[in-house]
Amino acid sequence: MLHAADWNRIDILCVIRDAQGRPVTNVTKDRVQLLAAGEPRRILEFSRATDQPQIETITLGPNVYQDAYQAIMRKFSDPTRRKILVIEEKLSPGSLTPLPLVRRWELIFLAERRGVIIYVLSHSDRLQPLADLAEETGGSVVLSERALQAELAAQYRIVAEPPPHDPGTGAYNTLEVRAGGLRAQAPHNLYITPPWEVQP
Repeated sequence: MLHAADWNRIDILCVIRDAQGRPVTNVTKDRVQLLAAGEPRRILEFSRATDQPQIETITLGPNVYQDAYQAIMRKFSDPTRRKILVIEEKLSPGSLTPLPLVRRWELIFLAERRGVIIYVLSHSDRLQPLADLAEETGGSVVLSERALQAELAAQYRIVAEPPPHDPGTGAYNTLEVRAGGLRAQAPHNLYITPPWEVQP
């Protein structure tokens, strides 16, 4: 969700769940802690996300990783809206082509750089590589469009001060959200992109 006007800060979306996995929608700022590279960062804003998200959908197929990469690069044009990429399983997935570790991280880094959250819409339990990909970006596997909309309606937006870094080169750090015994579903990494890399 970072854009040119406010790139030099942490700006993420997360879903907070109870012990049964149900989204919790009444969490207050004082219950939340955000850590970058293991160190607490001061939270500047904590609120429910209410903007209309931009949702782009691709179909699970033999070129799913390439299709995801292209969608993240080309389809998300409005930096002010939540960006959601849905990978939808319409047919039996068969066997997913293994993605080399380097390419997998390239796709995760690209999604995190562009503020894109990946969701997988599927009834299958054979899509673990895609489930892991979604989890890294702050998404998950959902069973229906209704479940996806419920997830998006429960998202919080967290804006926080970034760790010290060279403003000319940006920053990459691990990221963790804690919520007082609740489970936070959030991006696992922070990627701050300098202004000269931000896309309009």
